Amino acid sequence: MSIKFFIKYFVVILLITILTNSCNESKTTNKSIQLEKLYVDPSLAQSISLDSIYLDENIIRLATADSILVDMVFDFQITDKRFYILTFNHRIFSFSENGSVIYKIDKQGKGPAEYISPTCLYADPNDQYLEIFNRGSKNVVVLDSIGNYLYDWKYDLYISKATQYENLTCMLVGSVLNFIDDEECTKQLFIYDSLHNLQKSYISFDKRYWEFLGVGDRIDLVQVNKDLHIRLLYNDTVYCLSKNKEKTELYPKYLFDFGKDAIPPEVFHKEYEDVTDLRRELKREGCIYDV
Repeated sequence: MSIKFFIKYFVVILLITILTNSCNESKTTNKSIQLEKLYVDPSLAQSISLDSIYLDENIIRLATADSILVDMVFDFQITDKRFYILTFNHRIFSFSENGSVIYKIDKQGKGPAEYISPTCLYADPNDQYLEIFNRGSKNVVVLDSIGNYLYDWKYDLYISKATQYENLTCMLVGSVLNFIDDEECTKQLFIYDSLHNLQKSYISFDKRYWEFLGVGDRIDLVQVNKDLHIRLLYNDTVYCLSKNKEKTELYPKYLFDFGKDAIPPEVFHKEYEDVTDLRRELKREGCIYDV
């Protein structure tokens, strides 16, 4: 595993994001804001060499032993001095910049320092702590720099993606309806403050489409310069979360235009048995619908 691998992974995800489709009907836009329209025509795509867009590479061989073998990577975080890897079998590894193991976590359960179905990680840029976001147990487990348990805090969401932004915890949910204070909630973006209190939720979604939202790499939280960019499944709007002083603002920033390859709005008015049935219809339509 190498720096080159991680750089290529990010580049591929970036290129795929540009070619990801959405449903015109499901977009939520503010009419008073002029969105920058991005026209996407897959027929004009050109191949490029990934080697041409970075300056150098450094192969880092991760330590190998039966107890620390890494299987399929579900999520990873990179800081200046470490790699953090979450695997598909729910193990978490911290490797140093030279590939040696700092710690390994494999504590599945409902007790302190344990987790169920972790979906993503957040690594402090200074490597002082690591946050493990758990979809199954609806909590965040926080570890120190050497993997010792510090504390955990509860939230009431089935999250798919999460990150830290300007001392805020930002979470995106996937295909399961959430209930907050026993009230059904169809918002998709949730913002928590530094004391882990829910501050605000954003971006509603029509319940008729909720079961088809999907999870995983089809939604993204990506920080670009000082703003956090948010992409949702089956939505052609890219939102921007911006914080100035004490004010946090969410607004639509980009609008993807896929032309003839866009999902026809009438597709979502049909009856489907499950998401596979929906995808079969999308494939018949010949539109872009997935990463």
